[in-house]
Amino acid sequence: MPRIHLVSSAPASEKAVHDILVSSPVVGVSCKGANAGGKGTIYLIVVATLQGDVYAFDVRRDRNIILDGGLIRLFQSTEVTKVIHDCAADAAALHRGFGVALRNVFDTQVAHRVLMEEYGLPPRMISKNALFAKYDIVGYTPSAPLERLLREDQHVWARRPLNKDMLNTAAADVVPLVTVLYDRLKSVLKPQTADWFECLCNNHRRSQLGSKKKKTTVKGDNQARRSVNESFEMSVVKYKEPKDD
Repeated sequence: MPRIHLVSSAPASEKAVHDILVSSPVVGVSCKGANAGGKGTIYLIVVATLQGDVYAFDVRRDRNIILDGGLIRLFQSTEVTKVIHDCAADAAALHRGFGVALRNVFDTQVAHRVLMEEYGLPPRMISKNALFAKYDIVGYTPSAPLERLLREDQHVWARRPLNKDMLNTAAADVVPLVTVLYDRLKSVLKPQTADWFECLCNNHRRSQLGSKKKKTTVKGDNQARRSVNESFEMSVVKYKEPKDD
């Protein structure tokens, strides 16, 4: 059964990143924080594998997780595809906060735009929740208190300890990206649009790196989260640091 692995230190992150790199050539990614774009603050990074496992990297507890913990290797890998919805804000926050150059992104927002163009429709933005609903992805709903916090407190992901409700909510945000949407969107994108899609993904990834836009809440943080199935609730285990030989 898939689990949520809570990663709270750089040594534990090194092992977690290694496990991801050797087991999953495609991952779903979501950064939880406050204030979108380059001036944003990231508190939690959630990564889902093809097997449905979720790794929650607690960057608020240990910022060294990204560099010393090797998470940068995953983000900058050209061999592992990162499936992200609307990657611009996350890419900017990772770059300005940690010097991470996000590479090899499959942006589901961009994929939806290209599909609309293929159908002769004017491209438009779509929220992650709306995209999930379009593909009949429903499931885990946060508790009423957490839903209220997600609406009212942009720093909700800075709260500690991370309880099971928060972790299941975060997991539900990324699991469908890699277990459902990636295959479905990739299968309907026409081969002749591949170069255009890659170009748009790269342009969108870089679009906020020099942005001076007014701060706004990180996309989706004030919305109820949904997962791939209605009974979605994963057990949580703390990812242990490797023992010295």
